[in-house]
Amino acid sequence: MLLLGITATASARDLPRSDPARKAILDTVRSSPKIKFVVKDLYRSGDFAWLCAVESKNGVLHSDELGLFVLKYVLLLDHGKWIAESAGEGAGNVECGSELIYGSPPAELPASEEDLKAIWKAVIHQALLDDLKWGHWGKSLDDGVRNMISILKAHGIEEDFVIEHPKEKLDKMQFDIATEQCKDARCKKAMTQAAADLPRLRDDSRVSSLVWDNCQYGLRINRTDVIANCVDTHMFKPYCRPGMHYFQDKKDIQHCLGDILQQCRSLPFADDVTRYTVCFMSN
Repeated sequence: MLLLGITATASARDLPRSDPARKAILDTVRSSPKIKFVVKDLYRSGDFAWLCAVESKNGVLHSDELGLFVLKYVLLLDHGKWIAESAGEGAGNVECGSELIYGSPPAELPASEEDLKAIWKAVIHQALLDDLKWGHWGKSLDDGVRNMISILKAHGIEEDFVIEHPKEKLDKMQFDIATEQCKDARCKKAMTQAAADLPRLRDDSRVSSLVWDNCQYGLRINRTDVIANCVDTHMFKPYCRPGMHYFQDKKDIQHCLGDILQQCRSLPFADDVTRYTVCFMSN
């Protein structure tokens, strides 16, 4: 029944089974020789390709309680070898379009080489943003990401990415937990003030996402007032400004992260182990 369902909804786009590129693309993303694929969508334009498929092992399609588990990959042919990066996955009624570049579902299918290049940019951009989220600045990027940036440059994809991105909200539960941890009235007052200040700070265009993300070390000690103080301290520093670029503004980004780390380490922790655990940025 599952096989019938995916066949009925599968995209008409695919490469002929006689095309050696089809097997090469599937082999690139195949995690085991025992894995087979039911292809929902396979599109190629020049040296770029897009694959949306469901894995099958021993004749059983990969699924969970939500339905079929759909995988998406963007690929690039470099020196005769296909390279793949995950571009999304999910279970249930998952469309094969790329949400990385088109936004809200149902996402459109990539239909040109430019679309595929845009997906590649989005995949690398997300890796760079993840690298900055906890203050690592280059230390969490593995050789694969660095090498991929060089390969994309050789294929005409070169961009210095803006690191600014939408700032995530802090939910009420986080404030409640912080308040419950308080042992005196002064602490509770600080938490109440933070609950009023943080939504305002989040929406302030002068607060960069770099500051917002990295000041959230306060969540590790259930102190939302620490987050508010950190954001308020760094929001006007020119080297913590919004709109910086990952490569062009490297020194300023490092400077900002270093200041946030120093402020974290200056907190009155009970011991060095706790300090290291909370302030693990850039370690």
